[in-house]
Amino acid sequence: MKFTLHTIILVTCFSLFTNSASAQCVAQPTINFVNPSFEGTPGNNLTPAPWTECMPNQTPDTQPGSWGVTLPATNGSTYLGLVHEPSAGWQEGASE
Repeated sequence: MKFTLHTIILVTCFSLFTNSASAQCVAQPTINFVNPSFEGTPGNNLTPAPWTECMPNQTPDTQPGSWGVTLPATNGSTYLGLVHEPSAGWQEGASE
């Protein structure tokens, strides 16, 4: 099952309402992202603007084409490749 921000908010509101007779669901602020599909120039260690790396010296890669990854994008023409290797302490991330 794929969860979206709206799904999580609805589940949270439902949970609050069902656990307390006096609880009310408070509207959550809308989060708008610029370039949510990570559209940019594919390449190693390239994070499309306005996104930035959020782990020092661990830069995501804009795909397809970086490090031999050729999977097509599901939305737009590019996407971000992130590595997570817990045993080595390696984790990439992006923030806006």
